Amino acid sequence: NYPNLSVMHYVVDSSMRLYVGTRTSFAKYAALKNDPRVTFVISDDTPQPLFVLSGHGIVKQIDAETVPLAYSFFKSENNAT
Repeated sequence: NYPNLSVMHYVVDSSMRLYVGTRTSFAKYAALKNDPRVTFVISDDTPQPLFVLSGHGIVKQIDAETVPLAYSFFKSENNAT
């Protein structure tokens, strides 16, 4: 049994918190509910110099009222509910 791997949209707030979004109907949501540990890699599209950020953490579910920036981004870009 291998972990899921997905390309995901993200947004960073002014406190440098990283937010990702997925729909509750997706397998990624079920996997994160089962095991909230994550590892991520972010790379810049610019070829030179190559910029890569990697890290790990624990996923926490948020509601729309808690983080308006993240919710509005995902609503506009992902049709998040």
